[in-house]
Amino acid sequence: MSYLSLKFAVFLAVLLCLYYLAPKLWMKQGILLAGNIVFCWSAGRSALIIVMGTTLVAYGAARLIERKYAGYEKVKAELPLKKRIELFNAYKKRCRIYLYAAVLLMVGIFTYVKIGRYLGWKVSGFHGFSFGKSVIVPIGISYYTFMLIGYVLDVYWDRGKVQHNYLKFLLCVTYFPHIVSGPFGRLDKLAEQFDQLPRFEYRRFCFGMQLALWGLFKKLIIAEGLHIYISTVTASIMDYAGLEIAIALIFSVIYSFTDFSGCMDIVRGISQAVGVELDENFRQPFFSKNISEFWRRWHITLGTWMRDYIFIPITRDRRFRRKGQAIAQKSRVAGILFNVGIPSVLAWLFSGAWHGTGISFFLWGVYYTVLLVFSQILEPVFDTLCVRLHIDKASRSFSAWQSIRTVGLFCIGSSLTFDGSVSGFVTLWKQLLSEARLWVLFDGSLFNYGLSRQKFLMVLVCFAVLMLVETLKERGVYLRKTIAAKPVILRWCIYYALIFAIIIFGFYGPGYDAADFIYAGF
Repeated sequence: MSYLSLKFAVFLAVLLCLYYLAPKLWMKQGILLAGNIVFCWSAGRSALIIVMGTTLVAYGAARLIERKYAGYEKVKAELPLKKRIELFNAYKKRCRIYLYAAVLLMVGIFTYVKIGRYLGWKVSGFHGFSFGKSVIVPIGISYYTFMLIGYVLDVYWDRGKVQHNYLKFLLCVTYFPHIVSGPFGRLDKLAEQFDQLPRFEYRRFCFGMQLALWGLFKKLIIAEGLHIYISTVTASIMDYAGLEIAIALIFSVIYSFTDFSGCMDIVRGISQAVGVELDENFRQPFFSKNISEFWRRWHITLGTWMRDYIFIPITRDRRFRRKGQAIAQKSRVAGILFNVGIPSVLAWLFSGAWHGTGISFFLWGVYYTVLLVFSQILEPVFDTLCVRLHIDKASRSFSAWQSIRTVGLFCIGSSLTFDGSVSGFVTLWKQLLSEARLWVLFDGSLFNYGLSRQKFLMVLVCFAVLMLVETLKERGVYLRKTIAAKPVILRWCIYYALIFAIIIFGFYGPGYDAADFIYAGF
């Protein structure tokens, strides 16, 4: 049940009506849980069983860990800090078996799906079990798997609440706006919101629908329009060269942003209408000054997950910290390579494996590790160079150059996974550098790659509108709040303009196969 389908629109309308009419909190929770199950069931009962089985593993492991920690909880308040830490570490050792078993089971299922796809195993029929060389792919397996791993780790580290009600726990995990493509979220924060589900509020509902409409604008007009050009070039890349491929590569970055952030706007808008706030996943990434800042603005919740459950646990390890301090005292560069490089390598290799299997995704992770580590090592050199060349780092022109440079580095990184293979990456750059083909800008041939002149220009104009909105947000101006303060007639004129823009200019309907959200298959 795609978020773009008519079936989903009917499902959402019926669900919201029932939800708003429910007078009691437990009724609202029950309606949402039933809606989640229907949504997951639409992808196949086999997949739903796997989701529920994985959820039971995490739920059971957390309850067992909590039971083991009961003795520690009784006496910890009476102990001094040092004794408390020693006692907690002793209890943690007793609980490792539960943690390891749960993580291995959940990662095992996830790995099976990933390896199965990489080996070319067929996807099993959704409405029955298949065995042999087939793989059942539950919707959103990456998202709920790593959310559950984070939940079990939080309980193990004694920094998260244990959920005792399995149905409520299942409600959080299978919540239909976020299970397909995220965002990643902490289950305890979601559980708190589900305990305080609000009544219908017109302003909140309008805000949510506005955000969802903005997501549809990004997806159905900009992303789908760019996808036509990109797919035309990539379908026979040997027939294209130079600027044609450079444009396709730039468009692929814009497509990734408008597709994924559009999906996030749709699901966050729907959830906001329900009364549940999902975490923000994008924050004007094209205005980033360096690659580190870029990844703090792009897919924010994945970066937060990697930081909280991979990077920080490694850097806080006592033996690792001691070794890192000793190395840093002897050499600043060696200290950065050890203290930042090792955790970064592991975090980015995980990110590469999460995005896909194969050598190209491994190289993608290595690429960003090298950029992040060496940018930190060379930062004093860049600062000295700016001083000697009398470059004002606070000027707008220098900030613009930094943003352009950062987006350029991201484009290069995207080329590594352009078609998911190293040979595809080599072919892309071979064709890109073979000749310039600058004439495509002037002879009209640019409009022969699936998009007519009118549609091509329309997509570019809509992207310019998007960047204007992004620029205003970067400067602290939020149009939704600005529009909400306008008279009701003007507000609804703006709403209808956006709706008709999607209807008139959007790529959809009979005969057109809209590409699904790119992160829905992770």
